[in-house]
Amino acid sequence: MQKGWLNYFLDLALGLNALLMGTSGLIMWLVLPCPGEGRSFSGRRALLEGVEPETFLGLGRSTWRLLHEWAGVAILCLLTLHLILHWGWIVQMTRNLLKR
Repeated sequence: MQKGWLNYFLDLALGLNALLMGTSGLIMWLVLPCPGEGRSFSGRRALLEGVEPETFLGLGRSTWRLLHEWAGVAILCLLTLHLILHWGWIVQMTRNLLKR
């Protein structure tokens, strides 16, 4: 596989996982209530509608949390791979900047 295609798919995977992590975080924060806190505000929507949903898009808070955590793990792995693949460029740019 050419390096350009590898970078493309790596960046695509990073972007999609970041989108999943951000979306799941917002859903847990704004839509689904926190367990054990009674009528907590982890559901801003609940305050507006007077209802605390148990699920969102058919998934409960624990499933959203699991998706959120695994997306974070995937981002860390992909970011590590990204840094490894671009390490030469990072070193060269740092040298160029320090020479100025």
